[in-house]
Amino acid sequence: MALFFDGISALDCYRAMNLAGASVGAPKRYAREFAASSPNLASLKSARESFPSLVSPRLLVSEQSKRCRIQGVKCRVLGSPLPSEAFVFLGDDVYACSPAFAFTRSAVELDFAELVLLGYEITGSYRLDSNSEQGFFSAPLLVSHSALVSVSSQGNLLGANKAENALRFVSSGSASPMETALAMLLSMPKAKGGYGLPSPQLNAAVEVPKGDWRVAYGRQFRCDLLWPTASLCVEYDSDMFHTGSQKIARDARRRNALASLGFMVITATKSQVTSIPGLDQLAYQVAKGLGVRLRMERVNRKAQRALLDCAVGGSRSSRRASRISQ
Repeated sequence: MALFFDGISALDCYRAMNLAGASVGAPKRYAREFAASSPNLASLKSARESFPSLVSPRLLVSEQSKRCRIQGVKCRVLGSPLPSEAFVFLGDDVYACSPAFAFTRSAVELDFAELVLLGYEITGSYRLDSNSEQGFFSAPLLVSHSALVSVSSQGNLLGANKAENALRFVSSGSASPMETALAMLLSMPKAKGGYGLPSPQLNAAVEVPKGDWRVAYGRQFRCDLLWPTASLCVEYDSDMFHTGSQKIARDARRRNALASLGFMVITATKSQVTSIPGLDQLAYQVAKGLGVRLRMERVNRKAQRALLDCAVGGSRSSRRASRISQ
C-alpha cells in the first residue's frame, strides 16, 4: 500500500537523500496513487527501512476514512485540490510531498521565523545536520524560489497564505546556516525582530573586468551577502573555514581585490552574529554602506531575541534534521 509523507517529514526524507548523495526526482501529481493510499503499520514499517531516521512521521491521505491511528504518527487529510506537481516518488511505494508543496504544508506547524529559515535552506546549497561537526552539509538546490511562490500562491491550500507571506523575506542562494542568519536578521522587518534593511543577494557573482584579472587573482568573485547597486558586500568569517595562515592570507587577498574594484567589504564574525550588541554594530555598518538611515529604536527587541534564537539556534524543523545521520 502506497504511503505519502507530509510537510516536514517529506523534507526530512530529502535531507536524508541529499546526505546519502541520492538525487531527488521530478515532482508529478500522482493523483490516482494518492487517492488509493491507505497507510497502515506494515507500509510504515517498510518505509522506515528506507528512511530509518524519521521521527514522528507526518502522513497525508485523501479522505478521513483512510487515516491511520498509529502511535507517534500524525496522519492528516488533504482537504483541498492537489497541485499539479504534488509528490515525488521515492521508491518502493513511498512518496513525499514535493519540496514546494511540503514547504506550504509545513506552514501549518512552523511559526513564521521558522518557515522563513526553512525557505532559505531549501532554496540554498546546504542541508542541516547537527550531527556533523559544522552542523550542515553542502547539497544541490532542492527547489527554486519561483516554484515555492507558484505553489504557495494557490490560496486554497492549507498554509498557503502564511507560506506566501514568508517567502517575501526569503532570499535564495544561501550556502550556510550563518549566511541565512545574517540575511534574516539584517533584512526582516523591524516589527519581526530584524533591522528592516534591503535584502541582499546571496553568493552572487561579481564579474572582474578583464584588465583587473591579475590584481584580482581571478575573473569572478562570489560574495556571501551582496548589495550590487551599493557596491557593498558582507563576508562571514567562519571559525571553521577561515583559520590557518594560508586561508587568512587568501581571504585578505580577496577582500583587497574587491576593495580595488570599488566594493566596500564588511566582515561579520560569529561573535557579532550571535549577540544583539554585535548585530547592532554590524547593522549600523551595513546601513551606512547602503546609505540608508537605521532607526534602531523601532526594532522590536523581544521579537529580535526570538528571531536570533531561531536563526542561530535552529527551528523545530532543523532540530528534527539533527537526527538524519544517526
